[in-house]
Amino acid sequence: MGGTGPEVWVATSDGGGLVRADAIVAVQLDDDGVVLAQLADEAGAVVTLVAGSRGTPTPTDFHRQMIRAVAELADASG
Repeated sequence: MGGTGPEVWVATSDGGGLVRADAIVAVQLDDDGVVLAQLADEAGAVVTLVAGSRGTPTPTDFHRQMIRAVAELADASG
C-alpha cells in the first residue's frame, strides 16, 4: 500500500478492526445488505464492513453513497 494521499481507515462491522481504504481491492454487496471487502494481501482476506439486515432493503444508489462518503473522508483528513 502507500501513496501520497491521506490515509483513510474503514471500520469493520463489529468495530473490532480497521482496514486501510487503499488495501481494499473489491467490494461486494449482497441482497441482505452485507458489504464484504476483499483486501490486497497475499491471502486475499475478506472482511465484513456492514453486517446488513434482512428487514431493510439496500438503497439502489448504495454504491454512490459509499463512494461519496469515502471521498468526503479523504478530503476531510487532508
